Amino acid sequence: MFEQPIFLMTHPRSCSTAFERAMMAHPDVSTCFHEPFGDAFYLGPERHCERYLEHDNSTNEDMTYGAILHDIVSKASKNQQNPVFAKDFAFHLIPRQRPVEPMVRSVAEPNEPVHEPSNPCILPTRVLRKFRFTFLIRHPRFSVPSLYRCTVEPLSHMTGWHYFLPSEAGYAQLRQLFDYLRQQGLLGSDEEQSKIDDSSTANHASPATASDTKKDGSDICLIDAEDLLRDPAATLQAYCAHVGLNFDPQMLAWDSPEQDILARQTFDKWKGFHEDAIQSKGLAPCNPTSAKSADEQDREWRDRFGLQGAKVIRETVDANVEHYLYLRQFALRV
Repeated sequence: MFEQPIFLMTHPRSCSTAFERAMMAHPDVSTCFHEPFGDAFYLGPERHCERYLEHDNSTNEDMTYGAILHDIVSKASKNQQNPVFAKDFAFHLIPRQRPVEPMVRSVAEPNEPVHEPSNPCILPTRVLRKFRFTFLIRHPRFSVPSLYRCTVEPLSHMTGWHYFLPSEAGYAQLRQLFDYLRQQGLLGSDEEQSKIDDSSTANHASPATASDTKKDGSDICLIDAEDLLRDPAATLQAYCAHVGLNFDPQMLAWDSPEQDILARQTFDKWKGFHEDAIQSKGLAPCNPTSAKSADEQDREWRDRFGLQGAKVIRETVDANVEHYLYLRQFALRV
């Protein structure tokens, strides 16, 4: 039984869309949601980003966090035999990186407090409990230049992103979300979370934390994209085992017209960001690239993006390595 949608939380340019294609190819996964809260974050009446201000968003009144949440949860409740999968970025839920964030109106219940102590998300904890959270990370030396590339010509002509926002690198927000969920005991299956809730209620205590219940971190499902690229079969097998799915070899190859059409329909709303994933045919092992020195990286970035671009990339990479390494210690060992 899959009472909770499986949510893969990540940051941009983490190979997450390739991972999403693997989940879309799994015969037991009923529905895949592609960055669903991005609509509300960028385009809806509860928007939290400066992008797309020049667009007419008057027709996007239904793009609220509440409406999107209802769509995901309702699909999961209708078919609990087959899981619903969603992939999204943590910064869509933590837009300002403040210790406490007011929740959005569309998810608030009558007389519900606007703020929750220590909750950095714009969704209340009761909503976060509806999901089975998993995580994907990649070293910022790969993801940040890839994201920067989407904000300059010629690719920016497709993406519509004509400047770079370091906050959209997304590592700090992902770490914030991870730590909050862990502190609240919300990492693990719905069965594990139920045990935590029952124990807390029986003892009239505050909710147990994940570190209280599983000090070895076995309740955490976090993968590193380098492991996914090095050994996709083993990484997907480990992920499936953790979320209660049977691994299926179809996750490694999706070369059919039907799957290509579905991928294009799913990813087309964010043009320019997912062309490689749309055109891909599967996941095959890649030999790890030899590590480059910081000087070699800077030289490569200067050649591709100019002095100012290389400077911004270096500053953003350096600002996020700490967050990556922190999360990396929780990665599944493949």
